[in-house]
Amino acid sequence: MSLMGIPTTHRDVIAWQEAMVLVAEVYRVTARFPHDELLGLTAQIRQAALSVPSRLAEGTTRETVHELVRFLGMSCGSIAALETQLEIAVRLGYLAADAAAVTRTRRVGVLLSTLREALRKEAIEERSLGNGARANAKPRGKYVRASRSRLRSQVTDHGSRSSTW
Repeated sequence: MSLMGIPTTHRDVIAWQEAMVLVAEVYRVTARFPHDELLGLTAQIRQAALSVPSRLAEGTTRETVHELVRFLGMSCGSIAALETQLEIAVRLGYLAADAAAVTRTRRVGVLLSTLREALRKEAIEERSLGNGARANAKPRGKYVRASRSRLRSQVTDHGSRSSTW
């Protein structure tokens, strides 16, 4: 983290940190699933969980806010798939409805959605700065870097208030 508390890598983003905890929780809980589910539901749940922080990390290394938003969309898709698969596990009796993996999945989903929406607005600003330039244009100097960090910081600050999420 930088001196001013602004995230400098994906490791500083609360959504990524929470997603990493989610992956560990998913692996713990799926280890108790029936052995005959190893290549089925267990593998699907683990893959969806792995995709969330992986896509978020990949997106933060991209050149434009628009690209980051696209990767956040992929992470949101993985969270939706994971929620569905965990619901199936609950219905099959493999998992309690109030399991930590279920509640953490919802929390990570909220964090990702909040970050995505904030950065989606930033992507619109980025496009308008280009006065009709292509949507995937490179960031325009200090403005984009500073505002991208500012938005990440806002989400990080909101995410740290666990009682409101």
